[in-house]
Amino acid sequence: MSASRAQLRARVTRALVGCAALLVLGAVGPSAPQGRSAATRPWFAKSEDVAWSRAALTAPFEATRARAQASPFTMEPEVVLSATLRASVTQLAEAFRTAAGRSFHVTSGARTPLEQARAMFDKLASGGRLTGLYRDYDAARQIEQAYQRARRAGRTPCVAAMARVVSDQVARGLYISRHLHAGAVDIRSRDMNARERRTFRQVVARQRGVRLLEEGRPPHFHLEFPTNRR
Repeated sequence: MSASRAQLRARVTRALVGCAALLVLGAVGPSAPQGRSAATRPWFAKSEDVAWSRAALTAPFEATRARAQASPFTMEPEVVLSATLRASVTQLAEAFRTAAGRSFHVTSGARTPLEQARAMFDKLASGGRLTGLYRDYDAARQIEQAYQRARRAGRTPCVAAMARVVSDQVARGLYISRHLHAGAVDIRSRDMNARERRTFRQVVARQRGVRLLEEGRPPHFHLEFPTNRR
């Protein structure tokens, strides 16, 4: 019995010594082979490796964030702006961001006659009037009459009829809206509070030659910029 106890005690002692040795080796760690490249080290080898991995993962997001911060305004995907108009809008957006601490969103830019007719249809269908909005009363009245004649046929045929009138006017050199020759943009206003809208109007008033109309269907600022066309 005493021999068995002695053997058991020896086994326990050897086991404890072995565990202690493993703990010591784990704490010290094996030395890395000389010449081993950083690419072959495990990701957890050094703190700088972890930092590098995190930077690599976040780099695309940081680039996207930097581009978003660099642009002083956003716009709908289908919006088209000429180089001259984009420069004017950028200048306005930078001034607004400095004054209000935020950007604005462009909902419309240059339009074809069909796109102009769609916008006018939506305004008329929501109860608005063109003759009280556009400077050229006769041109606006012609488009309103086309709407009245074709509106019962549905949106698509009605818009087509209105677009034909707009196209005929453009062919005669008559541009009822500056959207038709890249001289106007619409800025969303429903996401601005009263103070921001007031600041926007003040910023626009300091821009030379820019005309502002505040429209409510849907809520937006219509801005007309100087162009070479008359």
